[in-house]
Amino acid sequence: MDILITQFKKYFYLLAGLYIVTHVLAAIVLLIFPDLLTIHYSKLSTRLISANYLIVLFEYITNLIVVYQINKDMKQTGQKSVPVLIITFFSTIAGVLFYLILLFASNYTPNKMKYGTNS
Repeated sequence: MDILITQFKKYFYLLAGLYIVTHVLAAIVLLIFPDLLTIHYSKLSTRLISANYLIVLFEYITNLIVVYQINKDMKQTGQKSVPVLIITFFSTIAGVLFYLILLFASNYTPNKMKYGTNS
């Protein structure tokens, strides 16, 4: 159970940090290039695109970092699950949760867990 707690803390801090980095990076890019998400049709007509497109782009880039980290941890524990890596690319939180569930299931034995004093 100790490895599960350390992995949970590791990925909690990693996801929180990457969430902050993606939003700050999107804000910095929009400060440097304020017309990046603006389409000029003519002198009188413009269209603004939401900044969420930029945030989602940076989230997919940071998802690759999480996929790499989970893959590295899976190799250390001797596990390999490609579906977890694919899920992690599209949804970081879901992928990390599935990885932690996989880690818990591989380390779980009935002798290690005590459910009560019923004998």
